[in-house]
Amino acid sequence: MEQLRASVAALAEVDVAAMPDAVLSDDIDRLSLILVQLDGFLSSVADNVRARGFQIEEEPSAPRKRAGAHSSSNIAAAA
Repeated sequence: MEQLRASVAALAEVDVAAMPDAVLSDDIDRLSLILVQLDGFLSSVADNVRARGFQIEEEPSAPRKRAGAHSSSNIAAAA
């Protein structure tokens, strides 16, 4: 669990919106690969949890403002 919390905290530190376009353009292929890998890993974890009979409550997706969206209290609650 601690590794999952650390991963959530690390992801919360990434601010793609603040990256200069030149940096993002240079790294878009790597970013795309990472996003696909993350999606696969998260889906696998969720599938395994559900397969064991546990329910994962999902919040509806809604646009979030950057400020405060990744506060440490939200990270702790999410993990």
